[in-house]
Amino acid sequence: GVGGAAVYVGDEHAADVPTYAAESYFRIGAGDVFAAAFAFAWGEQKMSAVAAADYAARCSAFFVNGPRLPLPSVDSLLPQQRMCAPKNKKVVVLGFGSLELETLLLHTAAWLTEYGCEPVVEVFKGEIAIPPDAPVLYVIGSEVPETEIRQRLVPAPTPRRSVVYWSEAESARAAAMFPGSYVTDDYSTALYHTLRMPEK
Repeated sequence: GVGGAAVYVGDEHAADVPTYAAESYFRIGAGDVFAAAFAFAWGEQKMSAVAAADYAARCSAFFVNGPRLPLPSVDSLLPQQRMCAPKNKKVVVLGFGSLELETLLLHTAAWLTEYGCEPVVEVFKGEIAIPPDAPVLYVIGSEVPETEIRQRLVPAPTPRRSVVYWSEAESARAAAMFPGSYVTDDYSTALYHTLRMPEK
């Protein structure tokens, strides 16, 4: 998961294994890849449980960045950059769009709360005070005029730490409207990058 894995040997907590960096996050099957890679490394390659979990975490990062199978047979082709556990408790999710978008935001708020975050999730009207220490995810719904987005952004400029999910925009156009932001057309990837943002 986003927070890494805990390794137990018997009843003893042996280690925490962090996740590894991926540019995208295709989560369907990620747990299966982790389990299969761990079983291979621990059962077949006779690695220690901690080393096997670390190998499995790198395999998962490789897989979610695509998804890509088969896994590479050369260890050096697997991701090497570790990501620390998420430290962002406050997360702001601002939506631009329709009633359909509000349903997505309700589910997002419930998931973030269950994950242990303190989310501020709402359709953006321009009046919200964005906490300076919180990452922001902008969710742009379908058929929202760019003029409306620009107008609403005036009272609350884009924070330095923000992610933009916009399925219908060209990445260059979205990046110009939200300078310094990570822009993606995949919602899981957007949530992943929002939670992984380093602290200021």
